[in-house]
Amino acid sequence: MRYKQAHRGINLGGWLVVEKWMTPELFTGVKQSGELALYRELGTVEAKKRIQRHRDTFISEQDFQWISRHGFTLVRLPVGYWAFENVDDYVDDETYIDRAFIWAKKYNLRVILDFHGLQGSQNGYDHSGETGKIGFYKHRNRTKSLATLGYMARKYGKHPSLIGIEVVNEPKARWFIWRILRYYDKAVSTIEPYVRPDVKIILSDAFKPRRMALALKRRKYFSRIVLDIHLYQLYNWRDQRMGFSEHLYRATHDWADLLDDIQSQIAVLVGEWSAALPATMQRPKALGQKHIAAKYYQAQLQTFDEGTWGHCYWTYKAPGCGDWSYKQAHVWLLK
Repeated sequence: MRYKQAHRGINLGGWLVVEKWMTPELFTGVKQSGELALYRELGTVEAKKRIQRHRDTFISEQDFQWISRHGFTLVRLPVGYWAFENVDDYVDDETYIDRAFIWAKKYNLRVILDFHGLQGSQNGYDHSGETGKIGFYKHRNRTKSLATLGYMARKYGKHPSLIGIEVVNEPKARWFIWRILRYYDKAVSTIEPYVRPDVKIILSDAFKPRRMALALKRRKYFSRIVLDIHLYQLYNWRDQRMGFSEHLYRATHDWADLLDDIQSQIAVLVGEWSAALPATMQRPKALGQKHIAAKYYQAQLQTFDEGTWGHCYWTYKAPGCGDWSYKQAHVWLLK
């Protein structure tokens, strides 16, 4: 399964789902991570005041114009369930999502509506809204998540700028892959009646790309879906010990082989990737940090352009976070 041109996208991380490492000033005086921590530690009034100001200023129409002018064709928009529900501990406002769709249409961008934070937390990470235990697999939380997903599909499913709905971001399935597959079956049947036939339903690989691709290929709806894979070289012991040449080889060969293998079965989105590398990596003395980031970025870009349905850099804006912040880093990444 090959595509003439992959969709080049970028994530709008840190806007409607806040993360402490991306916007530390928002969390001033807050010890824990996750949006819920703001309310617990600051109180509802102060937390809502901060978040409202952040939502209003972090991303604007000018950012969509900038993204379009710099060669991107889509944005991946992470949202949490609290954007759609009257929940005491969160700002309840869909206005920002509505604005995003208006701006996307104006600047000829497509939108992946990414269900990033689900009821109960699908992974226990701060980008799910709260850290700690994983409560998503409880029946009541899955039921609520499907209801929210259905609402999203009914409201945005026919919008001309919508290109895909992602039903969950980075769920932890551990050994029980059937649990997340059961949710996928219900999510697809929930969405399908309300979205255009050309809108993709995007499913996470749950950190098991080959196994998930094989399982999904057997589903009757496999031609309708795209498998989301997140590719970073940062977080495990192997990543920490590799030298730059090894990282480069992995990006150009190992990942190309992985994507070719999976794309032979199902369409693939690399929903998150970055030019960031481990601080502990052995670096060539002849190359500066920015040169290293540029070579790594361009190697990945070529691999993903040639071997995927689409890819989205993480992230568009993360002030002070170096290679993670494309708007800041593009000056050296494109050299």
